[in-house]
This record gives sequence, C-alpha cells and structure tokens, in this order.
Amino acid sequence: MRNFEPYFEAIRFLEGLSNVPKKEYLSATRTSALYLKRTAYLLKLLGNPHHGMKFIHIGGTAGKGTVASMVHEALVAQGYRTGLFTSPFATTSIEKIKVNERYIDPLKFAKLVEEVKPMLDRVYLSSPFGGPSYFELFTALAFLHFKKEKCDYAVIEVGMGGRFDATNAIEHPIATAVTNIGLDHMEVLGNTLKKIAREKAGIIKPNCPFFTAETRTVLLELFKRACARQKAPFAAVHANNNDYRAKNEALAGAIAVHIGLSERTVRKVFKSVRLPCRFETMQKKPLVILDGAHSVPKIESTVANLSKLSFENLHIVIGIAHNKQLATIMKRLVPLARSVTVTRFEIKERKCAHPKELLRLAAKYKKPGTKLSMFLDPHQALEAALKKAGSSDVVLATGSFFLTGALRTRWYPEKKVLATRRSFP
Repeated sequence: MRNFEPYFEAIRFLEGLSNVPKKEYLSATRTSALYLKRTAYLLKLLGNPHHGMKFIHIGGTAGKGTVASMVHEALVAQGYRTGLFTSPFATTSIEKIKVNERYIDPLKFAKLVEEVKPMLDRVYLSSPFGGPSYFELFTALAFLHFKKEKCDYAVIEVGMGGRFDATNAIEHPIATAVTNIGLDHMEVLGNTLKKIAREKAGIIKPNCPFFTAETRTVLLELFKRACARQKAPFAAVHANNNDYRAKNEALAGAIAVHIGLSERTVRKVFKSVRLPCRFETMQKKPLVILDGAHSVPKIESTVANLSKLSFENLHIVIGIAHNKQLATIMKRLVPLARSVTVTRFEIKERKCAHPKELLRLAAKYKKPGTKLSMFLDPHQALEAALKKAGSSDVVLATGSFFLTGALRTRWYPEKKVLATRRSFP
C-alpha cells in the first residue's frame, strides 16, 4: 500500500485554514459577495487556470451531482478528456476532483497544495477580501488540475446557491443548468423558493444556453427573465414520467445533445452512471442502503426509491446537519420505519444536529411499536440497526453525506479509494 501521509497532511493544512482569523465585514450580502471575490483574487495569482476551458456549470437543490456526473461520463465516452468537480465528497476529499475515469492522484493533490502555498501566503497578506475558504481553495485546485491535465471540457457542480458561489468564477461556460429549486441553505440563500431561485439563477451567463428541469410556473418565469437579461437561450426540460432519475437523465441528455454528443452515446452511458452514497446498495440480507439525502427534495427522492423495493421492515440510521429542516425530514421518514437509530457525524467543519433533538422528533412522529435508540458513534448506530434487521428487511442510513460516507468505509475503506482512485470495485 502506498504511503498517503502527504495527502493527509495536505488535507489537514487546508482544513486548518478555517482557523486563520479573517477580517470582519459589515453585512451578509457583502460577505456573500466576498466568496466569489476571494476566489477570483486567488485564481488571478495562480494565472487564471480556468481560462480557455469549455465549462458546463450545473446548480440546483437536488440532483446536480448526478446530472454533472452524467454529462461528464457522456463526454468521456465520446472521447473527450473531461474534468469533473463535485461536492460534497462521500469518503475522502479526492472524490471531488476527477479527470475521465479516475479521481486526482492523492500524491499529485498533495504536490498541488505545496505549489499553491506561496500564493496562499500572498493572499492572506494582501487580499482586500480575506483568505479563501476550504471550498474556494478546492475550486481553484480543481481548475489547476484540469489545466495541467489538458482537459477539453470541465463539468462543474455549484457548491451552494450560484450567484456568489466560488465556482461562479467561470466567466464563459458553454452551458448552464439548474436542476430544481427547494428550501435548503436558507440562512444564506433566503427563506423562499423565489429568493433561492434568484441566487441559483446567478450562474446564467450572457449568450450561454440555460437548461432547467424545474416545473413550477413562477420559478420558470423567474429563470426566463434572468435569461432574457443575459440574452441567454432558455430551455425547460421535462421527463416522460415523474421519476427523479428520469428527470436527471432528461436534463443531462438535453445538455449533452446541445454540446454535440450523440443521443446514442447519451442513452447508453446514462444507464450505468452511479455515485457513492446516492441510494447505494452495500449488501443484501439485510439490504443495506446508504443515501446522503440531506434536504427535503432529496429525502422525497429517497422515499420514492424505497417505494420501488420489496421488503418487510425498514430500519433507519440517521444524522442530519443542524441547519436543515429537521422536523420535516423526520416527519417524512420516521413513520415508515420499524426502528430508528439516531446518531451524529464527526466532521468539525459542519455542525451536526444534536442526537437528542433527533430522538425527540423521532418520538413525536413514530408509529406505535417503532423502536428508538441513540448512539454517538455512527458505526455503533449501524451495528445496532443491523442487529435489529431480519434478512428480508432494509437498513437505510441517511441524512448526510458525512454520515453515509463514514459508514461506507465498512465496505470500501478510504485507503482503497485513494489507492484505486475509484469509489467502486
């Protein structure tokens, strides 16, 4: 096994940047704008590695990672060298950056971080916008890697929102898309669907075709107006049925065909696209499914997928970030379960909802006879659920990619991902 310590050191360095004091700013709006300004400042010092590349930029509340991966796989299948930047990762950070079939080599990633360090020192000394965040720096590292790898195309998933997201440093994409709009990240994006849609519409660029699978008239009108201001062609894409996978395929297909890929390639490739912790089956008898769904639209997709399965009892293991719609998510899931085991994830950068609060909500929404339990250790929570489950039952771990990514290591350890640069055998 290779020595991956330089990679782990690089990740610790990047994570530690969140502890470097940053200048205080006056308003939430101005602070949001700084996300993009900090990224642009850093990219300029790095020689603007994102210039001269063909970008496809994809945002939305749910499904954007899947759509981005589908477009990426279609481009690769057609023979183009293609980069993919997504978030969040499931098990280890290199899963965010990919060229063709493989994630970035972890030791190349470590070397890239070493190359960037002198520029970071300059940024923290001279930038009027403060130093970049972990995500902003990751965006810059992805652009650098794609440049070094001489990518023909790069498919980029928005981190959060759109207008001020670090990925919006892309100036001239060849296509942009928003999958759909749901209530998520409301503390930053706004507390209504229209406010959130306006933020996500910020990725629409002059004369650049825009695609969406959103269906609500008021939001479509908002997108149309945004496109009109930018003289950007507008396309609303509708699937033949209401299946979440079908919607993602229809949107990704429209984008792929627009950029010149053959429909035959698109149809063939899309059926085989899979991502870790997206309603992923890890074992059978009992059937164990990991799904990083962490918003109401994503939980609805999870429930829809469950309805297609045949099983006796459902056992849920759940941990959710503190700023999500906890009550709505628990109300939707808990009544379906024979047992609910609440837990937490162990990521310093993201605050988890207190398991005691999740337990309270589970008790409020459970059906008579449903068993409730709590474990601070997510691996113990999974073990407890497995012991309760019969061979014809389903164990579903959900609520966060941080939770499901950690649990996934039971079947596919982090070092295996690093060694193979793949998430699947």
